[in-house]
This record gives sequence, C-alpha cells and structure tokens, in this order.
Amino acid sequence: MCLSSGKYDDKLSFLMFHSVLGPPDDSVPRGVSMDTGKFRRLCHFLADSGNGGECYHNFIPTFDDGYVDNFDIAAPVLKEFGLPGIFFISTAMIGRHFNTPAGNRMEVMSRAMIRELSMAGFAIGSHGHEHSYLIRMASIELSEQLKKSRDILENIIGKQVTELSYPFGKWDERVVAAARTAGFSRAFAVHGGSCMDPRMVIPRIPVSGERETYMEKAAVSLKRRPIVMETLNFLRTLLTPPCNL
Repeated sequence: MCLSSGKYDDKLSFLMFHSVLGPPDDSVPRGVSMDTGKFRRLCHFLADSGNGGECYHNFIPTFDDGYVDNFDIAAPVLKEFGLPGIFFISTAMIGRHFNTPAGNRMEVMSRAMIRELSMAGFAIGSHGHEHSYLIRMASIELSEQLKKSRDILENIIGKQVTELSYPFGKWDERVVAAARTAGFSRAFAVHGGSCMDPRMVIPRIPVSGERETYMEKAAVSLKRRPIVMETLNFLRTLLTPPCNL
C-alpha cells in the first residue's frame, strides 16, 4: 500500500473524517459524524476514481480522534472497496471516551484495535497526546506532547510513526518545527497554508455533511484539479438533503 511506504505525490488529495455512524442525531456533535450509507457510497465512488499505478487512488481518507466506529465501521468499508486510510490517534484518549455536548460518550479505540488496523495495512498517525491546541503550548510542553504521542503509537504498532494531524487543524511555524524535530515527516491540516515545508501542512477536505464552505476552501487550496472538482461535486450531491415536495 502506498501509504505504508510513505510515498506521496502532488496528485494525491486527502479527505478528513471523524466519526462514521448511522443517521446523525443530537447525541453526536454536528459536523463530526457521517452517515454510514453515505460513507459507503463515497467509498464506492473513490474506488471507481482510481487511476492505476502504485498509489492508485486520487483521494486518501483520513480519520481524526480515533473513535471506535473507525475500527468497527469505517475500516471494514475501506477494506471492502480496496481503499487505504490513515487513522490519527490522540494517545491520551486511547481506550477512553470523549463527552459530547449532549452528555453522550464517543468511545476511542483500544491499543488492540489500533494494532489490528496497522496489521491490516492501514497507516497510523498521531493527533497529539491530549487533543489540545498545539499553538497554545509552551515550547517544552509542545515538544514533550509530540514526542510522547509518537512513542506511544510506535510502542503499540511496532512501526515508525511519521505522520501527524494537527488537533483542530491549528498550526504555526513553531509547531511545524517542533513536529519535525519530534520525528514527523508529514503533517496534515485542513486548508493548508503558506509554509516553508509543504509536506508539513498538507491540506484536506473535511467531510461530514455540513461543511461545504470548508470543502470549497480546501478545493481552492488543492488547485481545482479536475478530479478534485469532480469529487467535490459528488460530495455536494451526496450530502445535500432531499427536497420534500
């Protein structure tokens, strides 16, 4: 799989997911979860859009936070359609849960689940240790948090972890430098931005059903390549609520 080999090129684009569940309800924060049926349709579309070669998919799905439904639902669907994926984990939350505004729990994968994803060929990356704003941390804390998250994940999967997703998509040049020093060679944001090393601020298109403005900004940062616009148009159609007459 091209992801495990670490070979990226400028023809690849990345989609950003969080949770993949059934139809959204008030127990899950708006803009975080995607309907399972829509996720399957999107994966079918992505599988059909491959263009051959070693890294044969134009779009790579990525997942932030490490929810259990990534293991139970998203990964099996990706495997069914022969799609790769990158799963970014906040290591302090492994085996624990996030609380939603409605008071519900969103469970995070266990160490065994993360290890199994890696053994299945999916890439594992860091989403920070405590899922905190890296840009707000003092330099010493920033370095410690990045190194700790990488060490924990490498201990779990027995492989090098070289990819990072910035929590909340927030970064600056100081964070980029700290990430590079901690051993990360690629890092993912949302919209991208001006950075001396573009490998450390890779843009992604957020997919949840409610963030069309973000999707449009990401499409602009991805230079509006035809395949980008084709996929963006498919997403708009997929995520637009039906009109009830």
